[in-house]
Amino acid sequence: MKFKIHMSYYDNDVAALKPEWWANESLYVLEEELVAANLVNRDYENFFVSAGDTVHVNKPGSFSANHKVKGSTTTTQDVTATDLTVKLNQHLEVTVLLDDREVQDSLPDLRQYVLAPMVRGLAEAVDAAVVGEAYSFYANSAGELGVALTDDSVINLGRTFDENNVPSGGRILIVGPSGRADLLRVDRFIDADKTGQAGKLLNGEIGTIMGFTTFMSQAVGKSIAKTVPSGTETVNGAALRGATSLTIDSATGGEILGTWFTIAGTEGIYRLTAAISATDTSMSFSPALRSAVADNAVITFFNQAGDVKGAHAAGAIKVVTDGYAAADDVPAVGQGVSFASSGVVYTVTKVAGTWANSSTEMTLTLSRPLDAALANDDTVHSTPGGGCYNLALRKDAITLVNRPLSPAVAGSGVASAVQNNGVFSLRATIGYDMDYMRHKITLDTLVGVKVLDSAQGGMLLN
Repeated sequence: MKFKIHMSYYDNDVAALKPEWWANESLYVLEEELVAANLVNRDYENFFVSAGDTVHVNKPGSFSANHKVKGSTTTTQDVTATDLTVKLNQHLEVTVLLDDREVQDSLPDLRQYVLAPMVRGLAEAVDAAVVGEAYSFYANSAGELGVALTDDSVINLGRTFDENNVPSGGRILIVGPSGRADLLRVDRFIDADKTGQAGKLLNGEIGTIMGFTTFMSQAVGKSIAKTVPSGTETVNGAALRGATSLTIDSATGGEILGTWFTIAGTEGIYRLTAAISATDTSMSFSPALRSAVADNAVITFFNQAGDVKGAHAAGAIKVVTDGYAAADDVPAVGQGVSFASSGVVYTVTKVAGTWANSSTEMTLTLSRPLDAALANDDTVHSTPGGGCYNLALRKDAITLVNRPLSPAVAGSGVASAVQNNGVFSLRATIGYDMDYMRHKITLDTLVGVKVLDSAQGGMLLN
């Protein structure tokens, strides 16, 4: 259910101090701003009870058809389901201070200059949590970093979905600004105003290509600067699509387990599953090659040599790091990071700190809390730079669950309200500082994001 609020407000309207107004208007603006959050599974939000921060999701199993011979019985198959848990482990908030004189502004002014920017901040954070899961699908990638998208890139992405037995209906591609610009130059791309679709297009929808309904979101497909590679090598002999090892022409001087790399002329990104010693001329990696590799193709390694500083427990969403040899080695917003020998990849959503030397602390905010604890001096591995990572998926690849916190307790000195428009829920809280004679207004909500089916998602690089 969607709704709009039609009310007339004038200067000095006391509604400016009512959290119900802030909550209701925020939901209306949020509905207009969200892109990626509207494209993933939201079916499990009603599974929450009044307390607790975890929901159990039953991922359905699959069935296969059997041939029945005359006179034989049917083959009975058990109904199976995989139990997955989704934690509401991201508390998102935007808080502003309004001086008493600012509260005298009319509500339309407050909505335009205060509330709308606050909600855009929330929307960006929610979308970032969703598209931050793009790196979970790096095994299903197509396209090359730094190379413009073509119809072949999208065709290869579709082939991967086909090979994973992903249904052809409901395929979605979410690109960033540069991906959109590339696609608009592809002759087969259908502009949104020519699709013939009835009714209002979804937020961010720009057209269709090769069976993918395409959207643009500034939260995905950020351009990652070309980080300084730790080394290059050339392939000794061609390799076929599907290979998980290569021979290189000479020793690299050593590359550690977990280092990410690209291969010129080959789609996708790859990660070493075994270290390469200073005298080794073979390398093992994951995932399997997305496309064939030519003899003498250049391999570019990206071992950024950052380190985790101090221990971090599972569930932490900010990781303090240091040990970067140069400013260019620090992960950028939108870049993927993995730690130590793990192949789990997180997206960097914020970077705090200004690099001065290798001992400078840089705090990375991740797209979701850590799945496992990190130890002091665990290596920070950054995914390759020099391009953009776009997200492809079907709705059931990712689920997003959302729930507001309870209203502030009566008598606590604040006014608080919770609203739900059937699409999203959030809380608005207003307090007052007598010393400074100003109001503090907070909009917040709880969200949780989980990959449900890694086969139904992919990455499109450009």
